Amino acid sequence: MLLIVWNSEGDRWDALWNHWVSKEVQRAQDTLLGLVIEAGWAPWVPKYAAGGAVADVRVNTEYALSSDYYDYATPPLSAFCQGMLGRPGKRTRTGRSALWIPWVKTFDALNVNARCSMGSLFCPLGSDRIPAPHWKARRIEGNIRPALEASLQVGGDVQTVVFLVHLASSARALTELNTLTDQITRLIPEDAQALVVGDMNVNILGLHNPKLNLGPHWSIARTCQPTQRAGGELDYALVYDRSRSMRVKASTLCRFDLHPNESDHSVMQYEISL
Repeated sequence: MLLIVWNSEGDRWDALWNHWVSKEVQRAQDTLLGLVIEAGWAPWVPKYAAGGAVADVRVNTEYALSSDYYDYATPPLSAFCQGMLGRPGKRTRTGRSALWIPWVKTFDALNVNARCSMGSLFCPLGSDRIPAPHWKARRIEGNIRPALEASLQVGGDVQTVVFLVHLASSARALTELNTLTDQITRLIPEDAQALVVGDMNVNILGLHNPKLNLGPHWSIARTCQPTQRAGGELDYALVYDRSRSMRVKASTLCRFDLHPNESDHSVMQYEISL
């Protein structure tokens, strides 16, 4: 399975499709899972209501990609939606799916911070061994922001649970990281593996053995390179695998300082052998 993770810093769904996802779809070599934080507003959800006011959406609620939401008749057309759904009059059963969760500071907050929303996509490529994941917004007790959780099944059982996180942009980030990893056995099935990805906001650049206070069965999949314009290595994966059967290889798909990436964060890629 191939996992693409990006802190896009705003509405860059079309860029994600045009520059990176569509190329993997054309190769059709493996199942693709894409995860985006600071995802802005999903292109398939109407942003404005009658009169020009910002549309009313429910915070921390899953909005699945659907032609019922996406209006082909209203320009500009979205390359992401067309790629995932098919072009007008030529839609096919691709098995592709996407999700958007409007984000707020806490689950009890009232106002949406659209830029800091979370998003996901799933493309079954090459093999149908891994069915579409079950998605949900997951409250992490003690953390400010929710996580986006994806449960992946192989052979009918949940084998791997992926958590997309955007940890606090402060010294609190390490505490939040440890809060999540300490709870992991309560969040996943007994025999499952876990993968935590996203913007950790804990810089491990230059540290051969980062002091992340991880417990047993944890490892880090990283590039050992800056992943953010300010020079830190903030984007990496934490792997929980008691059986040591899962292999995760991290690489940079597009650096933060290279065209066409307009975010301050690199587009990360993880090759996963389940």
